[in-house]
Amino acid sequence: MSGRRILIERYGDEFDFRGGGGIETAGFHLARALELGGTRVDWYTPADGNDPSALAARVFGEGYTALFPLVESAVFRTPGLLGDATRRTVRIWHDVGVLAAPRTPLPGCPVHGSADDAGHPIGSIAACIANAVDPGACAADIVFTDEPWTRCFPRRRCIPWAVDHLPRAQHHDAAGPVVLLAGKAPLAAVRAVAAAARQGGSGVRIVFSQWTGLGREAKQHFFGPGRDEADEVIDHYDLMQDHRRVFGGASAALVLSHYRETFSFLAAEAVHFGIPVVAPNASGAALRFAAARMADEAAVATLVRSGGHRRLEPVASPRWGWADVAAAYVRVLDGIKAEHDEPARRTAAAG
Repeated sequence: MSGRRILIERYGDEFDFRGGGGIETAGFHLARALELGGTRVDWYTPADGNDPSALAARVFGEGYTALFPLVESAVFRTPGLLGDATRRTVRIWHDVGVLAAPRTPLPGCPVHGSADDAGHPIGSIAACIANAVDPGACAADIVFTDEPWTRCFPRRRCIPWAVDHLPRAQHHDAAGPVVLLAGKAPLAAVRAVAAAARQGGSGVRIVFSQWTGLGREAKQHFFGPGRDEADEVIDHYDLMQDHRRVFGGASAALVLSHYRETFSFLAAEAVHFGIPVVAPNASGAALRFAAARMADEAAVATLVRSGGHRRLEPVASPRWGWADVAAAYVRVLDGIKAEHDEPARRTAAAG
């Protein structure tokens, strides 16, 4: 073994890919890729991490190279709670909810960004937008793209996720239904886009966000008596087994989201299967995979009503794979390990 050992927080005791989301998918495949390279991976749940002092003692007592908390945890927001273990903490920025309210634009930082990023001259507001989460306190802050807000973190590393755990398949059919994401945009907007797709002659295949209040509202509607019976509604699925059921024969993936997620698995998966993505400008990370960027859901509705989505071509599928992801994390972990080992080497040399 390499001597690298990490402790990752996850939501539950078992992985459930029929009901889990992108964070669970990413954690599982990151761990598997790291283990193939000789890194030992252990897990803990939010209940195990309620006491930061006990968590820090575990990190040191069991010799962990690094700790990976979930973004919702207290030690993610306030890493200083871990004491000396802060410098063994790696934050993966799945979303920016601790920097800005959900479903609101995240401005560029007036300290670390540019005038264009922030919308006002640098220095006109003195406070960094990341001050409340201790930028620079952790061993590394992992981001997925070079966005303005990431410049607040001096130890940032850009390591995107991958989707090459999925089989290679070409599922696109310009004459097929649209795959419509519900649960990350207001239900009224989702319903309007679905109605426009039907008016344009497209079938509608609906998938849901599993973790939002909007998702629960959308499920209640689309599984209820008021839904359009022509829609194909898909609830839980394991994409490894059910990729044809979700994406097979689709003409486009409509990723309707107002959340500031930093990676969109649904958009990346659609591109992987050769399907063009349509995303409104509020959809954050989905835009980097989008064949068509739209002003809002009303513009998406106009596009699908006219059949314009059928003429789109998907963007190129990313070449980044899980082996690349693991190699990038190993470099981070080896840097942390070297930093920890240096005092011991100095003591031994002095003795």
